[in-house]
Amino acid sequence: MWCGFQLDDESFWRKTPRQLVLVFAAHNATRMLEQNKLAWLAWHIAALSRAQRLPKFEKMLVRPSRPRQTWQEQMAIMDQWRVVMDKFLTHQKKN
Repeated sequence: MWCGFQLDDESFWRKTPRQLVLVFAAHNATRMLEQNKLAWLAWHIAALSRAQRLPKFEKMLVRPSRPRQTWQEQMAIMDQWRVVMDKFLTHQKKN
């Protein structure tokens, strides 16, 4: 079993029981994740083969979420917007 994890035999004997439990749990979690990925892929292949029209490829891609702005960042953007609008309005008044 240890060789199935692609780990050398010597490292097995250097592990404590607690470390072995952690290695086994991590390997199990990795296998479950891989199984879920394969199931997701199989389901989508079957579903898309039955679809009359395929969705756009871009809609199927997962985009990383942008980090939320802090209120300080939002205020800095509003200050920048105020400066731009002040210049625009000042220019409009002159014309």
